[in-house]
Amino acid sequence: MRQKIFQRLAKAEFYNLNLEDAAAALSKHEAGATRLQLEPSLSITTRIRETTDEKTWRDRVLDRLPKYKPQLQDEPEYFSVGHDAADTMVTPPMLATSGKTLAFLFCGIGDARNLLATLAFISLLEMQKPTAKTFHFTIVDHKAAVFARDLLIFQLLLDAVKESKAKSRETLVVVSFLFAAQVMPQWVYDRLQQAIRTVLGSLENTNTDVMGMFYIPADTRWRISRHLEAWQQPPEPWYNTASLRRLTREHVGDQDEEFGTSRDPIPGTPAGCENDGPDALGFEEMTVLLPHMDLLEAKEPHFAKIFLAYSRTHSQALMKNISDYIDSMWQPNVTLVDLDYENKREGTHRPLMAIRPHEVARALFGHIPATIAGKTSGVLNHIVSFFEFVANFMDKIRSRTAIEVVIGEMSDTFQRLRHGLLRDKQSKMGKLDPLVFPDNYDRIHTSNIPDYVGGPLSTFLHGLPILRRSKSSLLTSYVLRNIPVWITHNDFLAEYLLLGKRDQVHNQFNTFICDTSVKNEEELSGKLIDGGGCVMAERYNWARDAKFPLPYGRLMPRPELERWLCAHFLKLCLPFPRPQTGRNQVFAPLNMTTIFHLVLHASECGYPAHWLSDILAKLCDGEVTTTARAPRLLVTNAKECEKRYPPIKVCLRPFMAEFRTLMALWRPLFPFGVLLSRDTLPDCRDISEYKIRFPPLYPHNLEWPHFIIVFKNRRYDVRHDLRSALLDDETGDISPVAKKTRNAPGIHVISVFGWKTETATASLWLGDAVVSGLLAEPGWEAFIWRADDWTPAMGPVSLTATGVLAKGSAWC
Repeated sequence: MRQKIFQRLAKAEFYNLNLEDAAAALSKHEAGATRLQLEPSLSITTRIRETTDEKTWRDRVLDRLPKYKPQLQDEPEYFSVGHDAADTMVTPPMLATSGKTLAFLFCGIGDARNLLATLAFISLLEMQKPTAKTFHFTIVDHKAAVFARDLLIFQLLLDAVKESKAKSRETLVVVSFLFAAQVMPQWVYDRLQQAIRTVLGSLENTNTDVMGMFYIPADTRWRISRHLEAWQQPPEPWYNTASLRRLTREHVGDQDEEFGTSRDPIPGTPAGCENDGPDALGFEEMTVLLPHMDLLEAKEPHFAKIFLAYSRTHSQALMKNISDYIDSMWQPNVTLVDLDYENKREGTHRPLMAIRPHEVARALFGHIPATIAGKTSGVLNHIVSFFEFVANFMDKIRSRTAIEVVIGEMSDTFQRLRHGLLRDKQSKMGKLDPLVFPDNYDRIHTSNIPDYVGGPLSTFLHGLPILRRSKSSLLTSYVLRNIPVWITHNDFLAEYLLLGKRDQVHNQFNTFICDTSVKNEEELSGKLIDGGGCVMAERYNWARDAKFPLPYGRLMPRPELERWLCAHFLKLCLPFPRPQTGRNQVFAPLNMTTIFHLVLHASECGYPAHWLSDILAKLCDGEVTTTARAPRLLVTNAKECEKRYPPIKVCLRPFMAEFRTLMALWRPLFPFGVLLSRDTLPDCRDISEYKIRFPPLYPHNLEWPHFIIVFKNRRYDVRHDLRSALLDDETGDISPVAKKTRNAPGIHVISVFGWKTETATASLWLGDAVVSGLLAEPGWEAFIWRADDWTPAMGPVSLTATGVLAKGSAWC
């Protein structure tokens, strides 16, 4: 009995990382199986805790291990103009809170319409009830070109406030063309070039802030400046005025063919911005936004005469004259073109031009009353009025405003903010000091970024922890990519979280939707439009509940926790097949790192350390008995989540090379001890970066995050049905050959790797022993495989061929 007490005490202290106490208890335990099992884990864990700085290690993990499967086109697409309705993130109750600073985080900032609306409404509310609050905005986008364009918008708006009335009006017209038009008159282009020179000058002075409110780190400024400098150059033929107008006709036509056209009135449309209004019909005919007539007559009298003559006669000859004049005398809106993307994209140069100025005007007034524009009509008048409203009010709070620019990915930024890794190497610029910027936010707006990065699983795991706990603090997101797929909100949540009931979501993620979102959900859940769901057409706001850890009664029972984590593991390894192309795609971008984020989250929730250690140890065995299954539907809906299958033993060996390597790298970040035999995981000092070079024979549809590396021995042929060969359940391949392939294993699957498009090179971290074993046995090849339709995309290349495999630096 005494020995059992020491055994249990030693394990308990080890699991809770009380390592000295664990060693003391273990020293009183007689030699035996328990001691042989615990001593290696205690020794390894002690060395890790003594030699590892957690913050430095986490920074290394974030820098080196991608969170998503890669795209084979490594330059993301550039979305210059948004589609969502401009909305303010501030409400009167927020201004009434006791805090000195209100903090907002905008992800996928795009054309900054929501930031602009928020700034304006803060000023408007403060006019009614002044406060002394300061306002902090963190704006995030993975495209430097987005920030280059946004800085031009802000510079022009600040200029407009200081100018005479006539000059200010012209500047606001320039902003409107920059924001909503594909091409522009020469005088507008010249004024845009003036703004580019001004912003470039501000960015060059790295000792101060920009425009008195933008904090832009020094290592970020040059990335933005590159795009501004590119926009100063004469346009290449593929994006000159004629080319952009042609692309506009093509893209708008494609859009109409895919989604249909409608002249039906849309409630709330500002006057003159209707689909069948004169401005919309004029754009349909000429593919340009025209300036006000008095400006046209003053700046381009010849064009004004032709246009007036055409307005009277509608002569096709005059229309050709107008078109020829525009093509030869106007300039492209160069800010719609990202040369980095266009020069690397799949296919020919084809910047996105599906912009209709009347739709832009409608979106700007989607949540903002059109009454601010006064008694006016027409597309340009309304866009100008929006920017005039923003410029006048924004300037009033500029001295109390800080806007922090982050070129980065949403979830990565969330994690760096949470763990103090975003600003730790930054310095003060002008009046703005990043060391005093807030780490928690009153509002987080994720736009529709979750559509592409794992849905609410990513936002709940990484965004909620940096949301302040208050009734007015909310995390906002909406769906654009695949609205019709979701019949109920619960189905949407189930696909990403693998939780079929709302109370489970509340318990596991400590969050709930606000009252207005509940009303939207109740009204739209189950309703169909043209055969598809509409419940996710609305935005949803989520708030944080009480602090972690959760009361024991809100935790899952141990078998349910194990089933839930195993289900996620299988979903990460074996996503259900999905089409490469088409509307309403549901992406499956998450890679194996996600399982470790889930385990860390479960620990924070309060799940016992020995439960989590045991689950990880079972997965490390390469074979687990579970009631979970890999996905059997493209969308794992709420009903499917609730299914319970008989327990079966599932072989996971093809995924162990990656999983064990990653677990060794994540182990220093676990807030609990993991009990494993000595040789289960590689030593981190024996993990290296490897690069595999493929012939640059690219397939199609490179932009989807659905690619994996497959190491396969030539003895095993699974090219036509890889998923079935890997799937060890009632629906998988149970033939002797498939079983041998899984058990040997004759295949290793890697989901965590980087990709360089120019050199067609994959980079990954693996245990040296794994790679040595592959090289020692004849016949091992590498492929790039698609994890959407499960077909090979590139390769094979022999691992022993010259120039294919290169070993890089060790992890530490």
